[in-house]
Amino acid sequence: MSTQASRPMGSPTGPVDDVSAHEKADTASLGDIVGDISAGLSTLLRQEVALAKAEARESASQAGKAAGLFSGAALGGWMAVLFLSLAVWEWISGAIDNRGWAAIIVMAIWAVIAAATRYSSLSGLLACAATPAILWSLGQATEAKLFFVLALLVFVMHRANIARLLAGTESKIGQSAVKP
Repeated sequence: MSTQASRPMGSPTGPVDDVSAHEKADTASLGDIVGDISAGLSTLLRQEVALAKAEARESASQAGKAAGLFSGAALGGWMAVLFLSLAVWEWISGAIDNRGWAAIIVMAIWAVIAAATRYSSLSGLLACAATPAILWSLGQATEAKLFFVLALLVFVMHRANIARLLAGTESKIGQSAVKP
């Protein structure tokens, strides 16, 4: 009695037929009914496991993409800070003719701004803004113009940080991110 043609109506394991559930219950043996229930549950469990696997793969794929994007953004930000620091270091070392003291001065500028405000982003933005002004005041107009353009680019690229600073939601050094 457990053939595909005798499956109950709407069964996931077989086509819909003319035998009603009541007729089947009256004519089928207990073993056939248990077998049909077991087959239906088995099919349902297999489908649920397949769905869970597909959802897990999709979630893992999205998490991987997000991690990659976050890593790329972090690397880009780190590189911007690094190259800005190197540029300021190189400029100061040319002005005072001593690379060691120039490195200490750059580090001190970053440390003072960071310690005073506890905002790393503000430290970088202020260092960016100060560089063209310092260059201009020392009579290096060409370099000042170049660093002005670079500072504008940095400010454009960091407009989200600026908005958070103005709103008071930017996280401080040593503090976890503040959620708006």
